[in-house]
Formats: sequence, C-alpha cells, structure tokens
Amino acid sequence: MAEGEWLYRLADVLVPVGTGLVGIAGGLYGAGRRSVQREQKIKDGFRAEMMALKNEVNESKEALVEQFKESFSGLRQKINDVELDAQKTFVNKDDFKEFREEYRDDMRDLKAMIAARKQ
Repeated sequence: MAEGEWLYRLADVLVPVGTGLVGIAGGLYGAGRRSVQREQKIKDGFRAEMMALKNEVNESKEALVEQFKESFSGLRQKINDVELDAQKTFVNKDDFKEFREEYRDDMRDLKAMIAARKQ
C-alpha cells in the first residue's frame, strides 16, 4: 500500500458509516417529532371534547336550576293564593266576631250555673 492510501480506505469506510448514522439519527428525530405532534393533536382533541362536555353539563345544570326555580316560584305563589283566599273567605271576620260573642255568653252562663250549684 502506498503511504497515504490507508487514509483513503479509512475514509471510504467511515464516510458511508457516518452518513448512515446521520441518516438514522435524522430519521429517529423526525419520527420522534411526528410522534410528539400526533400525541399533542390527540391531547388537544381530548381537551376540546372535555371542554365541550363540560359546557354541555353546565348548560344542562343551568336549565335544570331554572326549571326548578320556576316550579318552586309557582308553588310558592299557589300557596300564597290559597292562604289569601282562606283568609278572605273561610272565616269572615263578622262570623268569627259573632262566634266569639256567643262563646263568651255561653261561658258566662256556664260559670253562673256552676257558681249557683256550689252555693
């Protein structure tokens, strides 16, 4: 072999090996990058779905709260109406006053009868 020829032979071996290693490293980097991008797309998709579901649940919850609020307001109003009607019509003040006077008279008479019997 000539004096510098071994360098050429070494270069003939190392250059293809080096280029192969660089190619493999580049391919691994690209594959890893694509993998990370796919993973991020999946995460973003799940995040978007979670937000959509959260919004849907909140909207449903708000609708239910509004329905219950309307129902309870209606019930409260009905109770108030029934109470007012009962106060107006069930026991008229004049009827109650008359009953009270009759009751007082009856109690006076009863007390007088008891007192008369004790003597």
